[in-house]
Amino acid sequence: MTESAYLKCSVGPVLAKAVAETVLAQPSNPQEYIALYLLHVLQEEQNAAIAATRQAKVEALRQAWAGRHALREKRAADTIQRFFRQCQAVLRARRAEEEELWNKYEEAEAEADDLLGDVAGEKDHSGDALPDAADVDDAAAAVEDARVEFYKAHRFMLYIRKALLGMLKKELVDRREEVRMEQDKMHDALEVATEEAQKKDEAEAIAAATKGTLPSSDAMEKLVRQVTLRQHEKISAPMILFRVLRCWCYFLFDSTPKQVSTPADVAALLKPFKLMQLLRAFNPVRSYQRSRPLRLEDNLQNANDMNSGDDMQDGDVPIPQPKPRQARRVGRVLRVLLHDGEYICGVNPADHIDAEGSGADEEHEALEAAAAAADRAANITSRVEETAKKHSVILYALLRLLRTASAYRDARDKWLQLLTQAGREVPAAVELPEEDVNDPNDEEALRDEDDEVDEAAVRRLLLQIGVDTDEALAKLWIEADSVERAKWEGIAAARLEEEGQEEAAVVMAKDLMGTKATKIRCTHVSVIEVYGT
Repeated sequence: MTESAYLKCSVGPVLAKAVAETVLAQPSNPQEYIALYLLHVLQEEQNAAIAATRQAKVEALRQAWAGRHALREKRAADTIQRFFRQCQAVLRARRAEEEELWNKYEEAEAEADDLLGDVAGEKDHSGDALPDAADVDDAAAAVEDARVEFYKAHRFMLYIRKALLGMLKKELVDRREEVRMEQDKMHDALEVATEEAQKKDEAEAIAAATKGTLPSSDAMEKLVRQVTLRQHEKISAPMILFRVLRCWCYFLFDSTPKQVSTPADVAALLKPFKLMQLLRAFNPVRSYQRSRPLRLEDNLQNANDMNSGDDMQDGDVPIPQPKPRQARRVGRVLRVLLHDGEYICGVNPADHIDAEGSGADEEHEALEAAAAAADRAANITSRVEETAKKHSVILYALLRLLRTASAYRDARDKWLQLLTQAGREVPAAVELPEEDVNDPNDEEALRDEDDEVDEAAVRRLLLQIGVDTDEALAKLWIEADSVERAKWEGIAAARLEEEGQEEAAVVMAKDLMGTKATKIRCTHVSVIEVYGT
């Protein structure tokens, strides 16, 4: 642009506008006014130039940020997609591994079925002839059934890997906070239930002393149900894992409750390789060797169950069967585990009274309530097992093995108890458990000079070994069951006494009729009825 054009297009209009403004304003000093006006116009142009420069810089910065942001978004999207694909791959691998493990579990169970058919004649309690008593025969049959279930559940342990146990151990530590929250709930339930049970015991004792009747367990059962009632909509898998591994610590390491009070304590005891070996060799009713797995094939020659000195490897010390104290503890914890912390009465009135002959409405209601309770218990147990199965096959396998081992041990101990009560000799092939009096950590064996529970010694021992909250709660349930059982035994005894009096009256009437007496003075209603017929 030439100088004349610049003056014409830029300076000229500004001067013209300045002169016009001056004419309109008519200042006292027109020259100063024009100068100030031109200075103002110049400042506005400079500000506009600065604003344009700033805007250009901002736009450049925005474009640069947009480019970097787009790059970060692309990288984040790639990372998310890659992580999502990795998660999918891990889930598919986990699902495939679980399916493979489940197939292996079913194959192991089928394998055990075939082998059990081959060794049907080889029983842990075989040898001497069984007594003819019906209850002993039933107990022996129960032992055999429990033995079969145990070996079916145990067969899968021969195929587990220590990596699977290591994963359970790691998960237990990672989810210890969830376990702690569940433990707090159980502690609260135990404290409330214990306090209320003590109050109810005092009230029932006073009522029994004043009325001379057996204490009713209805209030106690209602109390325990109210305290521990749960919805079971979502059963805690970490708590199942903690309880199962804790019970295995009781069985395998003879641990005290204080030694396994937290998930960290349990994880510290469980070494995957050692745990794998112990699970493979575990036998709940006989001593076993850690390096020798429990195989059904060995039963063909009775090699696994008969731990003779010739069969032991150098330096391999046999591990004794679980102590009775631990067997009882595991059974109690399993009850809390399988019922998910809810008390369900284990007493069936049909075991004490005739369901068809019961005429009272109260008895019919009790029978219906017992049937409903049994259905509820089975439903909760199935939910717990389903939760364990959804978690992992290995957790379900450990839970089932624990259940069958506990049932096998309880059935064997009951059978031995019946044999002893009947005065029969125990077969030589059966290995007797350790006596409770020889167990220093058994609080139930502490007695004073009057053969009563030594409360002071029990408290000292519990401070030393600790208290398992689940076991303590189960003891409260067992106490409630014993009160309920005593109630129905009293009803059954009273009914038998009435039936005995009626039978005696019938015999008396028949004797009087045999003598052809012409006049009979009857003092019992049943005698009159019989004589009239």
